[in-house]
Amino acid sequence: MLCWAHRKCKAVAVHELPDAKDKYKCLLADHGPLTSELLPDSTAYYFFWIDGIPGKYYGIFLDNLLYVELNEMTSWERAKELCARIPGHRLAMYKTTTQHDIMMELYFKNPRKGMLINARKTADGKDRVWGDKTKFSSLPKVKLMFIDAGMHRPGYTVFLSRIYGKEKSAGHDRVVCQANPRGVEW
Repeated sequence: MLCWAHRKCKAVAVHELPDAKDKYKCLLADHGPLTSELLPDSTAYYFFWIDGIPGKYYGIFLDNLLYVELNEMTSWERAKELCARIPGHRLAMYKTTTQHDIMMELYFKNPRKGMLINARKTADGKDRVWGDKTKFSSLPKVKLMFIDAGMHRPGYTVFLSRIYGKEKSAGHDRVVCQANPRGVEW
């Protein structure tokens, strides 16, 4: 309860101590998961507050996934790392038409900047895979986004730069992370 009472508290780790007089040990933090070192421990629970993430939480959309856009503009590699540091989050993917439409809505909040997604080429370069290893060719056809600096055109652009050949971005792309708080298939 102390963390709720302290306005600077951004996160709390609760560790169960089965053989101790005090059953739990609580550690309060004045920063969230992007600047905390989270160690794997099967008996610990980590809770963070939305304002512990530097960015904008958009909430849960029609696909029942939660979306947050981080303040940091970065490269694909760093974007994956940042999203993975937030418990339960990943760099965003869109494998359904609904998810595509959500990503388009988020993209047009600032169409002058590219947006990174969790996808890449296969090793042989013949197909594309999402971050969960699902091949594009195994899914129903989902519209691909052809967007660059807010303009539609046929071709592959910075939005999908990691998939279509630009192995390293210039580090100036937007980061949107997804979480699955309702446990739907994603």
